[in-house]
Amino acid sequence: MTGKEIIRTPELLDLGRFMKAPASPAVRANGFIFTSGYVPLDPETGKAVLGPIEDQARRTLDNLRQVLEIAGSSLDKVVWVNIFLTDENDYEGLNDVYREFFPNDFPARRTILSPLVGGFRCEIDSIALE
Repeated sequence: MTGKEIIRTPELLDLGRFMKAPASPAVRANGFIFTSGYVPLDPETGKAVLGPIEDQARRTLDNLRQVLEIAGSSLDKVVWVNIFLTDENDYEGLNDVYREFFPNDFPARRTILSPLVGGFRCEIDSIALE
């Protein structure tokens, strides 16, 4: 496929629409799925998950998993992950949850310390194969 295709998701998984940001949930291009950054929003209620980093990471990675599956991909096909954390002390807890979703054959990854909007402690985006 040449060009790009916007992947549509249910409203509460469309972070751009929810956060009123000009972004698509995911884009398919040249055999890859590029996702927007996902945060710990509960897609059933639209409410933020603001508890411990483990809860936030689990919700965020589950949101990412759902978007990839809607796009026809999966976590097994992820080749690159960007993780944004607000506190370096959350690194170990996030990694514990990350291993639940990526138990082996880890994708390439970058972790960045950065402030995030909405009081979230993590945000995660990815690139996956179709």
